[in-house]
Amino acid sequence: MVSSAHPNATLLNKTITEAYLKVQKAVIELESELSFDSLKECLLEKQSTQSKFKPLTVKMFADQLVEDMLSVN
Repeated sequence: MVSSAHPNATLLNKTITEAYLKVQKAVIELESELSFDSLKECLLEKQSTQSKFKPLTVKMFADQLVEDMLSVN
């Protein structure tokens, strides 16, 4: 819990509570459906979504940004 002295304490506490409830819900769903096959599928899905994103270096990002800006004009 965020201290009530913080200017955004209400908003932060609400956000924290919502995230905590989402985690609890996911845990409950996993407890009822947990098997090695479902765990394997879940991990493979996460791995495939991570491989879709190609990491960019700063130079690659800058080059892409310049190309996008030049294509607009």
